[in-house]
Amino acid sequence: MAITLEYRSDEVSLKIADNGAGSSLTLEELSSNRTKFGLIGLRERVEMLLGNMTIQTAPGQGFTVVVTLPTNLPDQSNSLREWQ
Repeated sequence: MAITLEYRSDEVSLKIADNGAGSSLTLEELSSNRTKFGLIGLRERVEMLLGNMTIQTAPGQGFTVVVTLPTNLPDQSNSLREWQ
């Protein structure tokens, strides 16, 4: 497993990658599986923060999740408290 955190003046990016079994499912298919709320919750929170989430995976190729968030968000402290 590898974890990378990059901070730039306009955004911060977190990348988590492993070399496991991977999957043939797309992000939409992974997120639509209502028994697995981790990716759904992550995706919803990233979108609330005006960010982007990508998943790269293929059978036998591991699994990579990249979350990128802007660093210049307007003050949304009240709305953020709702899901904490």
